[in-house]
Amino acid sequence: MIFSRLFAPSHTSQNPEKRLEAIKNLSPEKPSEKTILHELAFNDDNAEVSLAALSKLNSFVLWLKMSQISKNERIQRTAQRKVEACLQGKGELTISEGDKVAFLKESASAELIQQLVISEPQLLDNTELAMVLIEKVAKPSFFQTVFLQHASLPLQQTMLATIDDVAMLQKLEKKTKGQEINPSISARLSALKEAAEKPLLLMRDITLCLSKFNALLDKSDIEDIEQRKLALEAEYNALMDNAQLLKSDDKQEVEAKYTRIKQSLERYLARIRPQWEAEQAEKEIANIEALLKEQINHATSQVNWLYHQRLCEATLADVAVVNEAVRGLEATYAHLEDLSSDSSSLIKATNVLQQLNKKLEGFSMQQQYAQKLVVVVTQAESLADEIDAAKKSESTEETVEHNFSDLKTKYQELAGELTSLPRDLSERWKSASQRINKQRLAEKSEQENQLRQCRKQINTVENLITQGRFRGAMAKFSKLAKLYEGLDKSQQDSIGKRFDNLAQEIERLEGWQSYIAAPRQPALIEEAKALADAPLDDIKTRTEAIRYLRQQWLSLGKQASEPTLQAQFDDALEQAFTPCREYYAKMDAKREEAKQFRQSLVLEAQSIDVNQPEAALAKTVDRLSKAWHQAGQVEKQDYETLRTSWKAALTPAQEKIQAWNFANKQEKQSLVDEAQVLAEAEDLSGAADKAQALQKQWKDIGHAGKRDESRLWRVFKQANDTLFERLKEQRKAKSHEFDQRAETLNAKIDALDINSDDLTFMRSVDEIEGLAKDLPAPLKAKVIKRIAGVQRQRGAVKDKQLQQQVEARATHLVDYLQHYANSESNVASAPAYDASVLGKRWASAIEQRHRVEKSRQWLTVALEAVTDMPSPAADSSMRTDVQLSMMTAKLEQGETIDASDLLEDWIAIGAVENHEQPLLTRVIKVIEAQPELLN
Repeated sequence: MIFSRLFAPSHTSQNPEKRLEAIKNLSPEKPSEKTILHELAFNDDNAEVSLAALSKLNSFVLWLKMSQISKNERIQRTAQRKVEACLQGKGELTISEGDKVAFLKESASAELIQQLVISEPQLLDNTELAMVLIEKVAKPSFFQTVFLQHASLPLQQTMLATIDDVAMLQKLEKKTKGQEINPSISARLSALKEAAEKPLLLMRDITLCLSKFNALLDKSDIEDIEQRKLALEAEYNALMDNAQLLKSDDKQEVEAKYTRIKQSLERYLARIRPQWEAEQAEKEIANIEALLKEQINHATSQVNWLYHQRLCEATLADVAVVNEAVRGLEATYAHLEDLSSDSSSLIKATNVLQQLNKKLEGFSMQQQYAQKLVVVVTQAESLADEIDAAKKSESTEETVEHNFSDLKTKYQELAGELTSLPRDLSERWKSASQRINKQRLAEKSEQENQLRQCRKQINTVENLITQGRFRGAMAKFSKLAKLYEGLDKSQQDSIGKRFDNLAQEIERLEGWQSYIAAPRQPALIEEAKALADAPLDDIKTRTEAIRYLRQQWLSLGKQASEPTLQAQFDDALEQAFTPCREYYAKMDAKREEAKQFRQSLVLEAQSIDVNQPEAALAKTVDRLSKAWHQAGQVEKQDYETLRTSWKAALTPAQEKIQAWNFANKQEKQSLVDEAQVLAEAEDLSGAADKAQALQKQWKDIGHAGKRDESRLWRVFKQANDTLFERLKEQRKAKSHEFDQRAETLNAKIDALDINSDDLTFMRSVDEIEGLAKDLPAPLKAKVIKRIAGVQRQRGAVKDKQLQQQVEARATHLVDYLQHYANSESNVASAPAYDASVLGKRWASAIEQRHRVEKSRQWLTVALEAVTDMPSPAADSSMRTDVQLSMMTAKLEQGETIDASDLLEDWIAIGAVENHEQPLLTRVIKVIEAQPELLN
């Protein structure tokens, strides 16, 4: 025991100096001595010994642990500096890269990470490590610094993926203009904006869908409602597939609204269904009655057609077609009888059916009578033809009369057997009878008429000669000669003398004509040659000139003795007509080309696929029709043939288009009716939404045909214009009302007293803001902006008043301190102070003194340090200690020393001693430099 006390190890000595000496002799390489060093480092009460043991061990891990667990400020601070120096590659302490990374990930503080990253940007080369460090620091400023100044492009891309703040992205986008990462930032910004807009767009579409759903409550056609309901439910379900984009409250609200509308619609359908079904039954009966009426007309016309137009030549197929029409009428009759046995249409249909069936049963016998009647009529026509031939051969009338009498008897007998005499047979018989009965009278009348014409022509020619119009007289005489030759001998004898005298006079005139024509014909030949040599200006003018010359030549009469002149004239006119012939040949070629083009249009029309959609079919037909109308002219005969083929080719497509146009017309007429109702609605805003939906439906409906499309659109547009004009006036009135309210609020804002107390002022502002809530956003924003302007004015006034108050307080406090007695005994003689000027805090500091741990000199130096005012050189050491104490307080307790608190303690010490006058002077400089300390 005594031995152990005499030779105890020096590291266990109570003397720190001996323990320090012992540490110098210990080696961390030996396990036993290393344990001793550990014990001294972590458990020794002396800071010097602990630090010496830690330095001997020289381990980063141990220094790090000590920086975390030591309660000794000096040891902890030293350990922190060692750790930071090691991490920064300074000093003797070293650390492996792996340990360094592990430390940064697990233990490093945010401040240390920031320092290391700034000093060692290569740490950011490891993207995973860089993201861990950025997340640990978790400061936007550090994030931006790394992104803009130190991060590589891959790290920037990784960091960019974590940014959801639009404001930060906008800042980064501005600061990276021209850099490679900028497009990615723009794309990320666009993606975030688009993602933010998706819920809004989805909510808008769902709202529109529900509005359409709710609008079904205004309709009365259950079939239409159910079809639209199915479509809208499918649309709603498709939209709700993306419901995860909506907020929970919005989703619940949408689902609740959908359920409410759906239930309302089901109740509405249940309420109107009985009446609708009754109306549908009435409509069905009305439709069947209309169909029955149409089939009665059709079946009657078919039977009449069979009797009147096909009685003689009708085939079994014709009879079958008519029979089918009657059987269809019977089926419709039976259907109507099942639906409504008391319909008035059944009585008429019963009588018609009986008559039609009776006619069909007797048709075979009637056809036999009619065919026999055809034979009789044909024989009568043959007899009439024989009479025409007999007129030329002067056959006897007795045979004709006998034959015609027999035929007439047969005709009357057969016609009496027919229930309905075909019109064509009746007309043929009537025609043949008239030809037979009136043949002689017609012949005699014709002869007398010819005789009258001859006498009239003789008078005309004589009058022309008397008037000196010889050419006309000669032209008329040639016609007269033909009429005279057609008369029989007795008629010729009655006017022969006058005709012979007139013939002699004409012969004499023709001699004179030859004499006159001799010099005129060469002149006409020259005119024809001149016309042929003249340039061609106009085809029509040239043709008219040629026709005029020909008429002039013919007016001179035929000159058999001068064939050479005739040939010269014909040649000249032929040369003049050559350009015209070429022109007409070109026109013929164009007509042929137009004909071929029209034939191609007919072929294309014949190949139209009528099964394609109606809209495409209509475009095709319109295109072909336009091409047909724009095609060139063709010969009239060719055109008629082509036109018939053209119409036949287009008929199937046109019939389908017409049916489509009719259906579109019905739909658009329905929209027009709805639009006209909306135009008179009271709820203009809701009506406007519905009208916009109607306009969209209008666009989705096809064309209603040329006649109806523009008419329907004009009425539809007028109804919409009326509605939106009313809405415009309503909004204008509301806008005027809002403007007046805004003007009233602006007047109240202008009347605000910026010098009033806070409670009164805030009450007035709150009242104005409450009244502005219902204003439209632009007007509301202007009112709020105006309020903000008044608040800024009030703030400026307050700030000025506060500044003046602080300056007055500082001046008053300085005056007080300068005249303050220098000892406690002189308190009674201390100058008076105005507590209202100094304020409660500073008046209390003067009146209620308290014990202050620090000296007035220390407080003066601290006050100068906090306010960045200079201190005398003699106090530099104290200022260093003050700053160290301030830093320690900030690091350990997180406290920051306030300059106002220091000044309050300085005053609370009490009277200023004589030796403290320099300190007072220094404090007064601080107050004068920074009077806001007294705020």
